[in-house]
Amino acid sequence: MSRDAPRRISLAEARAAWAGRPEAAAAYEQARLRFELAEAIRARREELGWSQRQLAERAGRPSLASPGSRPGAPPPRCRCWNVSPERSASP
Repeated sequence: MSRDAPRRISLAEARAAWAGRPEAAAAYEQARLRFELAEAIRARREELGWSQRQLAERAGRPSLASPGSRPGAPPPRCRCWNVSPERSASP
């Protein structure tokens, strides 16, 4: 290995170096919140008996993949959170 070659580090070393940076904590928190939001949406959708397509239509979105698929995308807006399953039997 030449003197000018960069030193190789293990994945564990790289992860430890990254985890100590403030932006890493913010990134992990943002990912956690996105995951929890997605889980809450999925649970409510299943509770209502809706398909992903039905939820997308009610949310006014052409696709459910679009809200969280792009970094910095706005959170999904869904008017279905306060709809009771009885009222939404036929989406």
